[in-house]
Amino acid sequence: MTDNPFGSDPFEIVFKDLMKVMSGQNELAANVAEQFAISLASDGDGALNPEPLMRIRFEALFELGLRELSASSLLSDFIVGIDTAVELVSPVEFARKALTDFSPLIKAAEQVAKSDPSTEMKPPGESIEFAGLPLAQMGSMMGPIMTGLNAGSCVGHLSREVFATYDIPVVRKDTKIQIIAANLKLFAEQWSLDFDEVCLWLCLNQISLKTILARPHIKSRIDELAKAHFGASIQFSDSLSKRLSELDISDPSTIEKLTSNPTELMGIELSSAQENQLREARSFFAVIVGLADYVTSCAARKLMGNFEPIAEALRRRRLESREGEDLFKKLFGLGYDSAAYELGHKFIFGIVERNEEAQLATIVTDISKYPTPNEVDAPGLWLARIADVT
Repeated sequence: MTDNPFGSDPFEIVFKDLMKVMSGQNELAANVAEQFAISLASDGDGALNPEPLMRIRFEALFELGLRELSASSLLSDFIVGIDTAVELVSPVEFARKALTDFSPLIKAAEQVAKSDPSTEMKPPGESIEFAGLPLAQMGSMMGPIMTGLNAGSCVGHLSREVFATYDIPVVRKDTKIQIIAANLKLFAEQWSLDFDEVCLWLCLNQISLKTILARPHIKSRIDELAKAHFGASIQFSDSLSKRLSELDISDPSTIEKLTSNPTELMGIELSSAQENQLREARSFFAVIVGLADYVTSCAARKLMGNFEPIAEALRRRRLESREGEDLFKKLFGLGYDSAAYELGHKFIFGIVERNEEAQLATIVTDISKYPTPNEVDAPGLWLARIADVT
């Protein structure tokens, strides 16, 4: 009899074989993520394609919004000639594209999960021995699986929560902006809003976000934030081993609790450095979302007049916590939250109230004029600094 906490010798042999197979898999996290995400996204009517007439309406509204923003907005100089289009998709289609676009982030997270000081010195190809299945090695081997499950859960929930591509602040490879028609339609119905007006507002907002996120210094900073997040990660195998070691395998109620709530095992533990990094990221993205919303509001006022009911409904929605967005922040160190929305709006309107609206365009010119975290809290400091830079 071994000291294997999971039971008899036959089970130990099977478990060892499973661990060896898993250790030889390439892109294991991505494969697990795809299976899990598509399963969650396809629940109910998640695989149903939008109606053709709705696609035509959206394309017309998108072109209207693009013309307005290109002709008269703070971002006009950057939008003119932009290569973009709109595409209505189902939650499943959105999930598939998101998995492709997030693949560099998922791979980076998998590498963090794979790293284990106890196995780094082993020669390539040498099999790992599991005498009694030590928990530290289990944590290292299970890392990619857990990363895939978390990433898949994140994308699956996002496909049911968000409206469009740039609700998630990652620069995408495709020129098309994907909009999940089913999610947007449900939102309009819940708030008794005119669907065409909601569509137009979203098109304006997505074009604005795409334009800002595509700026070279913005893209570079997002890459830096993600790398810093992974660099400050707690050793995944240590974190998982700790959770496993705290389980009392002999207690049936412990096993029942684990199987009824898998997040007890899959939970993401952030380091103090990552917590600080998320606060810095919040200030960075607050400026982006605040500027995009302001540009959207200015254009919406011209095109539809009274857009306040839409803005208020969206503000209240943003105050709600959503599983997919929360997971995205914890996994990759990027994302918006209710605090970022509030902070961004206060900063932008702090500038507008000082009659310095024209200075907002400098945010998308170069990184030297991008507001620091302290300046986001105090718009006057930012105006004073960029005046000196100019």
